Amino acid sequence: MGRDAEIYFRSGVEEPVFDESFPLHYECELVGIHEDWEPAEATHEVVNQSRYYGYDYEVGDWPELCSVLMILLRSPDVESVWYYHDCGPIVECTIETVLDLSRYYMNEGKR
Repeated sequence: MGRDAEIYFRSGVEEPVFDESFPLHYECELVGIHEDWEPAEATHEVVNQSRYYGYDYEVGDWPELCSVLMILLRSPDVESVWYYHDCGPIVECTIETVLDLSRYYMNEGKR
């Protein structure tokens, strides 16, 4: 059992527009009833089957996860993004977060 990547975001529109397409096994869905582990402010979930990549947990495919986060952060329709794992605290993701994790990936790679 591993840590799954959780990606949520808030948007003021039902169908946000993105400059690029998500990788194949990622898709955007409206969040229905908020469950305990979702950010309460989230309006959409990026459904994926990826493992989490983060500090001291170098398992997931960071380049792929990074591309999804960059697409979200680039969109004018997206107000906030959250990236975390299913066993951890809910953490907002910013441009600085992506840059820091990318730097970590380039130094540490995958486990």
